[in-house]
Amino acid sequence: MRWTFIFAGVIEGIWMLIDALQLLRRSPGRFSSDELWSRTAVRLGLDPVNLVPVFLVLGILWIAVTVGIATRRLRDRRIAVILACVSLWYAIPGTVLALIFLFALWTIRADAGAAGGRASETQR
Repeated sequence: MRWTFIFAGVIEGIWMLIDALQLLRRSPGRFSSDELWSRTAVRLGLDPVNLVPVFLVLGILWIAVTVGIATRRLRDRRIAVILACVSLWYAIPGTVLALIFLFALWTIRADAGAAGGRASETQR
């Protein structure tokens, strides 16, 4: 499950960064996309091109948080849960990857808790 977690987090981050770079190449008002998230943004009166900073920040955060947890340098997993929940709006690819990420994170945590529980019982 650990590799599933890493895969989902890194792919989500790269996908958002690529979307941001593609949006930067388009001029405001000339955006056309059939992606669900962009149609939703247009219906809400938002220009998807103005979402470039959001995509850049989220993409970088996805990669940083995934690497931080995978290397055990980031111990607080609440940041990862919040990031995944914030990314659920990024319809279809982001939603699926965020759900996979959350499930894998939960499974890794459950495994770590079970292993920790067994170790403490053995030490008694």
